[in-house]
Amino acid sequence: MQSCSWLYLLPLLPVLVACGGGSSGGGGGDGSNDTKSYTVATVAGQGGSFVPAGDVLVPEGQTLQLSLTVNEGYTLYGVTGCGGSLSGTTYTTAAITADCTVLAAFMVEDHPADGAIGQVLGEIEQAVVTASHWQNGAWVPQGLVAMTDAQGRFTLPRPEVSQPIRLQLETNSNTRMPCPLSAGCGSAAYGEPLAMPEGFTLSTIVPGDRLHADTSLVLSPLTHAAAQWVEQLPLRPSNAGAEMALNQLAALFGLDADWWARPLGSLGDQSSLAQASNADMHHALVSLSYFKLADDLGIDPAGLTHGLARMFAALGGQWLVRSGDVTAEQVESWVRELGLDPDALLGDYVLTDLSVPGLDSLLAAAAHGAVSLLPTARGEAVNASLLALAEPWQAVPVTYLGGLRRHSNEALDAALIPIDDYDHYRASARQARQGMEAAHRNLGWLMSDDVAQDDFASITRVMSEAFGYLIQSSVCVPQRKNGATSCSDADARYSIDASEGYAAMVATRSSFGFWQEGELRLSGERFGSAVNLTFETFDIRDLLQGQGGAQRFYVRGSIQNGTVIVPVDLMMSLDLSQNPEANSYFRNRSLLWWTNSNNIDAGLALLLENLNLGMGLTGSGAFQSADTDIGSYSFSGLDTALRIDRRSLSGGDQPLLEVALTSIQRTNPAGETLSHLPGRPAFRLALADPAELSVGYRYTNLGLPPMEFVSGGTLAGFTPLLAVLGDYLTALLDGEGGVDDVDLEGLMSALDFSLLQLDGATELRIFDAARGHRHYRLASEPGLLMVSEAEHDDTPLIIATRGLAAYLYIADELVGIVSLKGEGGLVLNLANDSQRDYIREREPGEPSPLQALWTMLSALAEALGSVTAPESP
Repeated sequence: MQSCSWLYLLPLLPVLVACGGGSSGGGGGDGSNDTKSYTVATVAGQGGSFVPAGDVLVPEGQTLQLSLTVNEGYTLYGVTGCGGSLSGTTYTTAAITADCTVLAAFMVEDHPADGAIGQVLGEIEQAVVTASHWQNGAWVPQGLVAMTDAQGRFTLPRPEVSQPIRLQLETNSNTRMPCPLSAGCGSAAYGEPLAMPEGFTLSTIVPGDRLHADTSLVLSPLTHAAAQWVEQLPLRPSNAGAEMALNQLAALFGLDADWWARPLGSLGDQSSLAQASNADMHHALVSLSYFKLADDLGIDPAGLTHGLARMFAALGGQWLVRSGDVTAEQVESWVRELGLDPDALLGDYVLTDLSVPGLDSLLAAAAHGAVSLLPTARGEAVNASLLALAEPWQAVPVTYLGGLRRHSNEALDAALIPIDDYDHYRASARQARQGMEAAHRNLGWLMSDDVAQDDFASITRVMSEAFGYLIQSSVCVPQRKNGATSCSDADARYSIDASEGYAAMVATRSSFGFWQEGELRLSGERFGSAVNLTFETFDIRDLLQGQGGAQRFYVRGSIQNGTVIVPVDLMMSLDLSQNPEANSYFRNRSLLWWTNSNNIDAGLALLLENLNLGMGLTGSGAFQSADTDIGSYSFSGLDTALRIDRRSLSGGDQPLLEVALTSIQRTNPAGETLSHLPGRPAFRLALADPAELSVGYRYTNLGLPPMEFVSGGTLAGFTPLLAVLGDYLTALLDGEGGVDDVDLEGLMSALDFSLLQLDGATELRIFDAARGHRHYRLASEPGLLMVSEAEHDDTPLIIATRGLAAYLYIADELVGIVSLKGEGGLVLNLANDSQRDYIREREPGEPSPLQALWTMLSALAEALGSVTAPESP
């Protein structure tokens, strides 16, 4: 015979109490003389059955008799539902007026019927309890159903398994509990029965290998919070995860280590209360506080219970500390400060679930219960100990994490190898940067204040306008190549206005008054910058007729303002050879045909409609700060490519936008270097859905040895970005709109950055002569990142994200958790109870990538005259 144990419910489940109760249903014909019928569903646990079984239709107002068959070796434990009564093995319902369910529970014959039971804090009666264990990636039901008795007790055979065990309680239309508040529960006085909301569940998940023959389990709002966290562990529920969650709550609320297996005394029994320990009182009173807090705030107590449990799971075992001071918006802000996307991290969690009372409110409500329900001296003592629980966490918005006890030293040692490397190089880099201005390491000074941002926009506008002039001059060449007339006298749509002395088209070689070669010269003040640029012009026929491939031209000179000096020596190329419609239209046209601007207009309209434009940029340049203390951000060996394919907007398998940085050598003002790796692009992004991303470069930063980084991957779910970008490009090309028409906020909220998937080609090599060379490989799946040393690919460190936390595994063994620390920080909690803090140090003046992109697009739109520069996001 299977050994058995008593398993108990902690009904201080006030949390479950709500006004209202049963379900309703109906049936029958449409006519006034038709008799309505309702469904009585029968559910029997292991050990017996109903006759009739399943769903039974009963006419309205009639009763139903059900016979119970009890299997050998079992006894009938109880029957509930549909307002009925039991006589022997016959259960008779009340008059049926709505759909309802009858449940029967059986127990093994040698199970004690009334053994030593720990009295629970409230008596939830006729709630259904089921048991299951974790096996092969799923919860496997034990096939047992129990019901709580008038004291909230229930009994189930102890599962003979070592995997995690889950108990779930579910309320029904017959479930009742006495009011647990001394001030009463609405119309019910203290101790009077209350109907509970039907269908609400409460759970506990415990380590299967910690169950013994005499173990008694307790269900409460706190066990439910722990169970919700265990359910959300990224790889699978585990004994280690269950013990971790239970230990964490013990640390937060001052509970004993085995609090989840300690039946508690009744709040209505003074002698029981006098004997209970402070730790047991903490569990009881914190459970009571849910009901008290829900009553004070006018919140549904069942919703508050589940909301707090989900918050606990979403935050990786942490609790918001201060009510009002910490909101969902602040949590979202912290996540964005870390460069992460809260919507992607939270998954199916709703941020409003985080807008719940904090630890301070929960403990204050528990303290109120101590004073009102306990003897005076005892109540004051428990009150003080409850309020003291929040003291360690007053300085931080969310609590630290403890309680991760189960681990092997081998697994932890394996996890510490990449973690220790990261910490060492992070500390070395931070030490090397001490005393150094951030402006010496990046381009943040280009946008450090309003003046600098205006100067940066000025550079962008000058280059945008210059490019427009270049296209105009290239159109002018074939129009006027047949005569000696200057481009400035050409059709106004294609002329270069030289009257201001700023932009001029100059012939550098001609014959008998005909253009052969020329230059576009920009010299003077423009948009607040001093400009001295020279572009070699080209004949647009060579480009539009698609016969010469990419058309090259050169730009040399500089742009200078109060913030920056930009010397350039670049070669640009344009390629329209992938536009067969336009190429066919322009091919083999006579010289006289090109002098008619209407002909060119029609061709350019056709070109824009089917635009497939390739652009290239090679050469060298610099961003030299006007402040000599900052220095120069220089580059050479530049080779970039950009292709825009407008036809992809109407279908096709080509990317809308493709960007590639084939080669570069870069040095920043601090002397840090970056260069491409031979044989692969330094950066490539093909913007489709899925988008393709490739990165490969070698860099040396302050305090770090030379490193090489190679990565490739795809980004799925970017259809919203393509739609908005396509609309923007269409409006810009057609002159019908610009950046102020883009719903940037809506766009960003629609993107799912969690879908970044590396293709397994990511590698990091560290050439460290002092510590030895390192070679790490990174691979990922949705929500998972695997980090391994090249020689130990079989035991990677797995970093799995779930909610707002990251979990560290070696194989399937949990060895650490990374959680929010508040104000943009992270804390790593390792299995040996050690902690490591990581605070993100945003460089002063460092612009966000979005801000830089927006400034550039705004300047571009203004330069093209399509819109007024929009407000910064």
